[in-house]
Amino acid sequence: MTKIALEYEQVMAEYRVQDERGIPMSVRDRYKNRLSELRQRLQEERHVTPVGKILVETGELRQEELEKGLAEQRQNSGKLLGEILLEKGYIGEDALHAALCRQTASATGYRKSSPVAP
Repeated sequence: MTKIALEYEQVMAEYRVQDERGIPMSVRDRYKNRLSELRQRLQEERHVTPVGKILVETGELRQEELEKGLAEQRQNSGKLLGEILLEKGYIGEDALHAALCRQTASATGYRKSSPVAP
């Protein structure tokens, strides 16, 4: 997972916790502004394998769900596909996290080596 994606996940998790507790509008706006900045930077990153394709290949997402998510993303270009898929309940956070890690590994050429048998 890229540094930007990791920061985005951390800020989003903090925001959710704070939002559940009830936060002042000024704090809410700071979170939303930071998330918007990170979202923009994430959209500018180029990846070898799209996250939607990874989710379909791993069986976490159906092709029809991907197509619906992509259609919504085209209509609401401010959101990342992963956010849309989470909001619609098509995938869980763990599935998205795993797909983003796999996406980053494919972009950097890093592959986790398998254990060597004794």
